[in-house]
Amino acid sequence: MKPDAMRESLKNLLIPVLRERGFKGSLPHFRRAKNDQIDLLTVQFDRHRGGFVVEIAKCPPEGFTTHWGKHIPPNRVTAWDLNKRNYHLHKPALTKK
Repeated sequence: MKPDAMRESLKNLLIPVLRERGFKGSLPHFRRAKNDQIDLLTVQFDRHRGGFVVEIAKCPPEGFTTHWGKHIPPNRVTAWDLNKRNYHLHKPALTKK
């Protein structure tokens, strides 16, 4: 599947489900604020093979502070910001045989 087709499919299939579950944002970054945490979801596309990786993470409701002291506020934090605390779900590209 071509990257543009993959992106369009995710817009049509994934985004409505995320919205139903309270996530805000747009491709590639989504967040859902709760009282005790922020749920984060980032879609990373493989532009060469058409696959993608979904990274999920959570952080405190006040945002995230890196180990070097940079504070990322709750409305800007992404799963990428949390570095090695993420979980990865990989969808390889479909290839013709």
